[in-house]
Amino acid sequence: MSSPEADHPATPQTFFVDFADLEAKMTASARQRDVATPNGRRMLTSVDEETKKVRANVQDAARAVVTWVAAVCEHDGDQSLDDILADCLRPGPDVQRLNYTALARRINDALDLDLTPKRVKTAVNQLRRSREAKAQTMTPTNIKQKLDALHDRLENDYQALLDAETDDRTHVRREIGIEILGTVRRAAGRLIENDFGEGIPDAVDIDDLEGRFLDFVRDIVTDASRPSLQGDLGKLLVALVDYDGSTECDMRLVVDGARVVNDLLGPDTLAGLMAQLNVLVAGRSLLDSELYVAEMIRLAEAAAELHDEPDTKTLMNWVRRLPEEQRVPSPLRVASYCHNNATTHILERLFTGDFDHGGSDWLDKAKWCFNQMRTRDGGFELIKTTELVLITVEAELAGDPAPIESHFKKLGRAKTLTLLTALMRYDNSPAIVDTVQQHAIAAIPDIRHQLINVR
Repeated sequence: MSSPEADHPATPQTFFVDFADLEAKMTASARQRDVATPNGRRMLTSVDEETKKVRANVQDAARAVVTWVAAVCEHDGDQSLDDILADCLRPGPDVQRLNYTALARRINDALDLDLTPKRVKTAVNQLRRSREAKAQTMTPTNIKQKLDALHDRLENDYQALLDAETDDRTHVRREIGIEILGTVRRAAGRLIENDFGEGIPDAVDIDDLEGRFLDFVRDIVTDASRPSLQGDLGKLLVALVDYDGSTECDMRLVVDGARVVNDLLGPDTLAGLMAQLNVLVAGRSLLDSELYVAEMIRLAEAAAELHDEPDTKTLMNWVRRLPEEQRVPSPLRVASYCHNNATTHILERLFTGDFDHGGSDWLDKAKWCFNQMRTRDGGFELIKTTELVLITVEAELAGDPAPIESHFKKLGRAKTLTLLTALMRYDNSPAIVDTVQQHAIAAIPDIRHQLINVR
C-alpha cells in the first residue's frame, strides 16, 4: 500500500476529468487499455465521489456529465476522443473553453437525456469548483517556509540538544524530535505520492540512494557505534538549507531526519520506530524483499510491545495537545501499518511471479501479517482494501475468480465503489488494481460507468 501512516489526507485524492485532462492525458499513443501512464499509476474516481459536493439542484446534470465522461474514458461504443475534442472544444488555444451545445448533444445522445447547454455548463462549472477545492494542498513555498522554520529552531536549540539529558533538556528533545518526525513523515508522503518507491526518476543516483537506505537500516538496527547526534544534526541542517523540492532532497530529509529522531528519542521508542517505518517505506524498491518484510514485521512487533508502556502513554497524552499535523498514531496503529506494508508487498510479488508460491511460505506469511493486523486493530481503514488484494491474489494463484466475485456481490454496489476508490488511493500496483476492478465489474456490471479511469 502506498500510504505509510495515518497523516495521509482523509479525503481520497480523486479528480474530475474535464476536457483539458482528457487532451493532456489521453493522447493517441496512450489511449489503448494496455498502455500505462509514464509513472505506472492510473487515476480513478467515481461518479458518486465527484458529485457529492455539487449543489443539490445541479447534481442530476453533474451525474450525467461525469457518467458520460466515464463512458468516454472506457472507450465504449464508436466514440472517438479526437472527434469529441474537435467537436466540443471551441477554436483557439484555451482547452478550458467548451462548446456546451455540442457537449450537451453528445451527452444526450449517449444517455438518452434532454439536458440543455446551460444546465451542462452549470454542472461542469460546479464540478470544476469542487475539483479545485479538493486539490488545495501545501504549496512548495509553504513547504520551504516550514523547513526554514525548523532549521532556525534547530540552530537556536542546537546546544540544548547536545547537552546531557536533564528534565528540561528531555522536554526540548521530545518536542523537537516530534517536530522532525512530522517533517520526515511529510517528506515520505511526497516521495510516495511522486511514485518514488516504484518509479524513481532517471536523474537520481540509484546506487547512492540504495547505499543510504541500507546504511540507515544497518546503523539503526545492528550497529551501536553510530555517528554522533552532532554529526546527524549537521547533516539534517544541510538538508534543510539545500531543500529545493526535488525527490533527492525529500529522500535526504527522510533519512537524515529519521537519524536525528532516533538519536533524540531512541530507536525503540514509538517516534523512533515511526521514523524507521518511513525510511523503509520511502525506499522499499531499493531494499531486498526479504529484508523489507523482515523489518516491517520487526517494527510491528516492537510497536505493539509499546502499547501498555508508561512512557508511551505519557507521549500519547502529550501529542494529543499538539497541532493535528504533529500528532502520531497509537502503537497498535503503527503496528498495523507495518503489518499491512508487509502483507501487500508479499502479495504484489506473488501476483507478479517475483515470489514462487509453489511450496513456499510467502502466502502464509502474508496471511499471518494480515490476521495480526485485523485481530489487534479491527478498525484500521486499510483492512478492507488489503482483504480485497488478498482474496484477489489467492483467486489468481488458484485460477478461480469465484471467491473474489462472490465477495463483491456480498458487499453490494455502494461498498464496492467505496472500496475500489480507496484501493486506488492506497495501492501502488496498477496490475493488481486492474484485476480487482475487472472482478468487481464482472460481479456487479452496472458499476462500470461509475468509475472513471485515466491511464
